[in-house]
Amino acid sequence: MRTKRPRNGPTGRCMRNQPAAYRAGPAPRIHFTLFQSTRDVPITMGHDRFRFSRPCWLKALLASNSICWMAGLYGPAHAADLPVKTAPPITAAPSTLWNWTGIYVGAHLGGAFGSSDWQTATGLQADFSNRGFPGSGNAEGLLGGGQIGVNYQFGTWVTGLEIAASAADVDGFAKCANRADNRYGVISFTCDNRVTSLGTIAGRLGQTWGNLLIYGKAGAAWATDESDARTSHYINKFNQSGTRWGWMGGLGLEYAFSPNLSAFVEYDHFDFGSKDSNYVDQFNNASTVGFRQRFDMIKAGVNYGLGGPILNARADAATTPVLLGGWTIEAGSRYFGSTGRMQKDLYGLRPTHLVSRLIYGDQTGHAAETFFRFDHKSGFFARGNLGLGPLVDGKLNDEDFPYINYSNTNSDMKSGRFTYGTADVGYNFINDDGRRLGAYVGYHSFYERANGFGIQQQATNGPPLEASKSFLVLSETETWRAAAIGINAQARLSDRLKLEVDAAYLPYASRSGFDNHWLRADINPTPDPGHGWGTQFEAVLSYAVSDRFSVGVGGRYWFFTTDSAYSQFPGGSPQTTKFYSERYGGFLQASYKSGELDTAQAKANGIDKEPPPVMPTNWAGVYLGGTIGAGKGRSHYADPFPTPVSGDYADLGGAMFGGQIGINYQTGSWVLGLEASGYWANVQGTNTCFGAFPSPQIAGFNCGSQIDALGALTGRVGYAFDRTLLYVKGGSAWDRQTNQFNTGGISGTILTNGNTNWGWTVGGGLEYALLPNWSMALEYKYYDFGKSPVFTTAGLGSVPLSPNSTTVQTVSLGVNYKLPILGAR
Repeated sequence: MRTKRPRNGPTGRCMRNQPAAYRAGPAPRIHFTLFQSTRDVPITMGHDRFRFSRPCWLKALLASNSICWMAGLYGPAHAADLPVKTAPPITAAPSTLWNWTGIYVGAHLGGAFGSSDWQTATGLQADFSNRGFPGSGNAEGLLGGGQIGVNYQFGTWVTGLEIAASAADVDGFAKCANRADNRYGVISFTCDNRVTSLGTIAGRLGQTWGNLLIYGKAGAAWATDESDARTSHYINKFNQSGTRWGWMGGLGLEYAFSPNLSAFVEYDHFDFGSKDSNYVDQFNNASTVGFRQRFDMIKAGVNYGLGGPILNARADAATTPVLLGGWTIEAGSRYFGSTGRMQKDLYGLRPTHLVSRLIYGDQTGHAAETFFRFDHKSGFFARGNLGLGPLVDGKLNDEDFPYINYSNTNSDMKSGRFTYGTADVGYNFINDDGRRLGAYVGYHSFYERANGFGIQQQATNGPPLEASKSFLVLSETETWRAAAIGINAQARLSDRLKLEVDAAYLPYASRSGFDNHWLRADINPTPDPGHGWGTQFEAVLSYAVSDRFSVGVGGRYWFFTTDSAYSQFPGGSPQTTKFYSERYGGFLQASYKSGELDTAQAKANGIDKEPPPVMPTNWAGVYLGGTIGAGKGRSHYADPFPTPVSGDYADLGGAMFGGQIGINYQTGSWVLGLEASGYWANVQGTNTCFGAFPSPQIAGFNCGSQIDALGALTGRVGYAFDRTLLYVKGGSAWDRQTNQFNTGGISGTILTNGNTNWGWTVGGGLEYALLPNWSMALEYKYYDFGKSPVFTTAGLGSVPLSPNSTTVQTVSLGVNYKLPILGAR
């Protein structure tokens, strides 16, 4: 049966008057895109585009409006409210929404890391180096400065020229000028290079994706530096300073927040080639040294347009183009202030004989950090961060436990460096309008270089060891590379406040490193590789200044240790070594969000609003859950001998995870509860006890503890509002603990004693309802387990070898599920 075709409308006369290409295909939903031209109006119909002459599009418009009225898609009509709608772009195709042409100035902050190679020498340095001159070392440091540039845009391409200059503090040390000396044996110089400024003159070429510019750059680079070479065995000190030129190349991303303001992140590679420099000592002895240096640099900064907008939005341009549909991108910067320690326990050829301990303690660090996070509405996310900075102070204790007098020297710490980075991918199992709970896997790395200057003997009967504080005497360089598994939770406490908590366990961490005894050329450097595990914990409270810009404050804790490691001395057998590395502190951050926001209210109200709960959260009921976190503690020892210069306690650190079950009763806004918890733990540490033992030949015993399990039975009381419960808790606690005491100097054995300790705990936290029956909790607890059961050894009589007290502090992220009994949350 033949169907009669209507005379007018999209399938009538108007269609018959169009080219065949416009008549093909079905006619699904109609979206109109009105242009200023009155000749033609493109009409998007599903995935097909149709073009009508002016009389036909008016009829199509009226027909589509009638359809929308019938479907209830529009509210009351108004004369000025035409049903005009533009489909949002969802592809990453280049666009010309922004014009990047213009002059700009800006500022940046970043870090550099690379290598410095002292290659050849003539003159006195060559004469001195009868066992070879070359030496190589790592170089790292911070930099900051400004830039000025000009861009010119043609189509979607942008070309430009930029001049940048930075003040820098990038340095590195190396062993060079090696000598076999009749008086001192094998000795060497310590060569040091410090870059004080960096600059570039570079061309840029990039392509725009709306207000995102992706670019490459290349050009000339310069660096001003100072170098010196010295040894503690001779008074000669060689110096050099100057400017070196080379080349650079890099890649970057720049994002425009407004017509004049943009931010960028950039990677650059610098190569200054090999250059001969004149080194002169205080006696005018000269040496020509061949020196090569290369850097990799990462920096972030802002640019501001001068004399007119650096970005000129077209009249028909969207203010915030969407690159990929469904994604939210948050990026920002942090300042991280921290303290920490790095510890090396070296054993002899007999595993029970502790030979040496190095503790680089109380290291204050300052780091600049950049971070990003990509969230998709489906629940998938990816994130990462990168930070670096100086280690500015601290104390180094170098203890030796030979069968001669016990030695404990002290050195000042300065000119250290640390860098860190993470890359994670995960999935949010709960992804409800900014309330998120997800799991992830990732790669985490941590690098540090600690330097000790000078030597002061602290032990009462120790050998006379002294060196000026101007001499670098000891360094330890380490890099941890770890696989991570973790939990991430985000709670929207109010319209503007957000709490994010992150807990990760690092089941495998490889360690590469080396020890530099700068006064011992015969063992410098000493490689000390190994592998072990670690834990990381972080929490941040952020405040949304606007729907896209936020500031925040947070804290974090990192811990690494080895299960297997060794030190390889030249010509000798590997010696068992144990390493600990710990860092904790607070940070300030600022971030900017782009892409699709969590709710549609953000654009309407200027802030990502938290919808009010359907009904007040009811916390009454029985719940069970799991917890992952980190612990930091200390075990103290009662020393009956004279007070030593250090030790008699062991700093503990590590990971814990387990579960809990509890019950809550709610009356009004107050919540009362009872909870039982139990956790697997690995919180461990060692140090020196009885360092002033009367016999200096055996003074200094290795002592320590390892906590394998934690548990508690606690009551809690809290105050509830909206989705949040603030609470305090306290009760009884227990741990399973193994204590050890190395009596190698007396009996040649390591004594261990396992026991269960009972004590008490107090703490507090914040629990937040993600869904009616699911919640997350950020919790802090303090444990005190008192005195451990006593054990002794005949060589020390009745002196207790167990800790006199053990305390532990934990931070954890818990996830609870309320059982559907006794009410629903």
